[in-house]
This record gives sequence, C-alpha cells and structure tokens, in this order.
Amino acid sequence: MGRGQGISINVIIITAIALIVLIVLIVILTGRVGIFQRGLGTCSGYCTSSAGGCGDDTPIPTKSCNDGDNPPITGDGFCCLPS
Repeated sequence: MGRGQGISINVIIITAIALIVLIVLIVILTGRVGIFQRGLGTCSGYCTSSAGGCGDDTPIPTKSCNDGDNPPITGDGFCCLPS
C-alpha cells in the first residue's frame, strides 16, 4: 500500500512543476506578444485608410496605424512605405 501512495505523491509533484512551468511560459509569451503588437501599430511611412491612398508607395495592410503626423487609424488601414 505504501508504494501506491508514493506514486500518487510523485504524480502530484510532477503535475505541480509542469503547471508552474506552463504559467511561466504563458507570462513570458504574453509579454512578448504585447511588445510585438505595439510594434505593429507604428508606421515608418504614412497611414491611409485605402491602398489607393498610397499612390506609388507600397501599401502594407494593418489593423491600426500611427505615423505620428496624421490621426491614428484604428481598424483596417494601410501603412504606406516609400518604394
């Protein structure tokens, strides 16, 4: 009987360690995703609400665009990068 209880305690310890590792990974990845999303919001060119507004420049589809000069675009828009 003592052996069965030992296996059960080992399983609980391994599960607890795995849960801690999983929580740490989630915290790390969530922080990284936040940094990545902030980077997507900035535009090194200029923002427009349509691809045609880019003219000869290259339109990059984006969900939010902030070029620092014009009012930020939230929702579907384009970051126009010089060709």
